[in-house]
Amino acid sequence: MRLERAFTLHIECRLVGDIELLNQRKTPSTTDGKCVLACLMKKVGLMNENGQFSADYLKTMAPHVHMGNQQQISMVQTLADGCSAEIPKALDECETAAKIDECIARKGKELGLVSPPPPPPPPPMG
Repeated sequence: MRLERAFTLHIECRLVGDIELLNQRKTPSTTDGKCVLACLMKKVGLMNENGQFSADYLKTMAPHVHMGNQQQISMVQTLADGCSAEIPKALDECETAAKIDECIARKGKELGLVSPPPPPPPPPMG
């Protein structure tokens, strides 16, 4: 199921350009790369339909991702609140996506949050 979801996102968001950075969990630097990131975040729920950060989504997913590890779940909630307060609301959605990505990476590292493994790459097209 996870591989199918990754493939669907690949198609829907037309993953090109900065895809290698995304695979390495690095924030894209180009506008196209940031917009791909925004598309992905909207598809999974990390950004709402208005292109704003959804701290509630992160908090809702934490127990599923960290499977009962209360310390990690609490850290995700702290991270979500911190990023929600830090990310400006007036940015366009592509810039917002980059800010979300940067904030989550930075605060996760500061808190010592252990990230789940990245999803597998989509199957080759063609």
